[in-house]
Amino acid sequence: MANHVDYVKKLIEVDYIGVARDYDGKEFLVKFMMDASSFPNLLAELKKRGWTAKEFEEI
Repeated sequence: MANHVDYVKKLIEVDYIGVARDYDGKEFLVKFMMDASSFPNLLAELKKRGWTAKEFEEI
């Protein structure tokens, strides 16, 4: 998931990234992102990759 979000950021900038929280009815879930409670895991990984607080506000 972090790789995908990073890719989109590099491709079209952070202004166009949105993250949804509705996992109902999904047959395929990303490992470590099983539900909305997993968002801190994603944010922690993006922070390790150098994302700024301003960029987090954008998404």
